[in-house]
Amino acid sequence: MTKKSDVKWNKFNLLWALNLFGTAVGAGVLFLPINAGQSGFWPLIIIALIVGPMTYFAHLGLTRFILCSSKKGSNITEVVEEYFW
Repeated sequence: MTKKSDVKWNKFNLLWALNLFGTAVGAGVLFLPINAGQSGFWPLIIIALIVGPMTYFAHLGLTRFILCSSKKGSNITEVVEEYFW
């Protein structure tokens, strides 16, 4: 892990945060109301309860994979190169 003083907020981090926020807003504003209107509220809730843990554990596994790198501060590209090339 890096120390808090070593981590600096830069343009790359800002763009990632805006991208993730835009994706979440897009799903909430566009997809979810349309899906609820077509199939109903309860099927949407059931699918969310199924997909939520799947998404959580997939991201948890990816996070653990990135954090197990031998190099401090490496990103996903460097970790993949370390383990697969």
